[in-house]
Amino acid sequence: VKVKMATNEMIEEYLQDEERFNAAFDKIFAHFDENNNGVFDRSEMKNFLADFYTELFGHALCDAKADETFDVADTNSDGEVSKEELKAWVEKMLHKMKG
Repeated sequence: VKVKMATNEMIEEYLQDEERFNAAFDKIFAHFDENNNGVFDRSEMKNFLADFYTELFGHALCDAKADETFDVADTNSDGEVSKEELKAWVEKMLHKMKG
């Protein structure tokens, strides 16, 4: 599963169509949740972020920024990023991107 290069129009469509956004998000999350435990550890998050940033911005995220992003997304500080935590972070990022 590749995260597709997003245009502002695509971002707007996904944000307005919750069912479509959730379906795409669920598919992407399942792909990167390598051990199928329903949460991302740091390694899974780094793999997700590498694709996410490369496809959306044309470059990967350095390890330090990936670790920082993991800590931001891990809102309950349990050392894992749940599906809900990641979805909230992705939605926040998409809203920022569309301006």
